[in-house]
Amino acid sequence: EDILHRTQLLLHVSNFALCGKQEQLRLQVEGEVRRRDAQREADSIAATQALNAERIKAQAHLAETVTDIKAQYERVLAAEMAQEREMYLKELQEHLQVQQKIHEEDINIRLAAQAKDIREESEADMN
Repeated sequence: EDILHRTQLLLHVSNFALCGKQEQLRLQVEGEVRRRDAQREADSIAATQALNAERIKAQAHLAETVTDIKAQYERVLAAEMAQEREMYLKELQEHLQVQQKIHEEDINIRLAAQAKDIREESEADMN
């Protein structure tokens, strides 16, 4: 009976120890689950922050590219406008030169006609 009692007591103690170990194991598992959940959340936050940082960087790069393209466009446009202005001025100058030549020829024709008239009048007066 003493052996039986001791055996029962040992079983009870073992059972108690086993329950304690189970509880300890359960607490360890819960702790590990919480730790992993916290790590996943931290990883998720870090990934989100990295994506946001990358998005901000990409937006800044895009804005810089747009600014560069706009500046390049404005330079090209200014060059084209200057070239068109030069062509217009050249055409205008050529037109004015033609008009001046026509006007000079007209004046020369009139002067020649006036000179002829004066000469004829002079000759008529002399006769």
